[in-house]
Amino acid sequence: MSKNIVGGVGAVTVNGRRLLARAGVKYRIGGDARETVEGVDTIHGFKVAQKSWMASFDASTLKETDLVWLKEQSDATVLLELRNGRSVQLSEAWQVGDLEVDAVEGQVSVTFESRDGSVE
Repeated sequence: MSKNIVGGVGAVTVNGRRLLARAGVKYRIGGDARETVEGVDTIHGFKVAQKSWMASFDASTLKETDLVWLKEQSDATVLLELRNGRSVQLSEAWQVGDLEVDAVEGQVSVTFESRDGSVE
């Protein structure tokens, strides 16, 4: 692998099932999220809230793509293998939002969130 690769996706799997990922592969590292607290007189500081880990992607909807199975996932291991050598894993993840299928393009938008994750 070239040390110059900065982007690209090698594989997306959910509970060991490889999905045919297309565009829109993104992830969010969970944990503390800081937000500035602005007063009318000055900046007061910041507050902290928890954010979940997140992985989202568009996948091709071939005949064998089991959309009902994908929608029902609530204790999944989601793995993004990136071309730059990184791996992003969400543990005990759940599928969130609607599975919106674009029939003309033959793709579905999928989002998973989790309490726990890792980036290696």
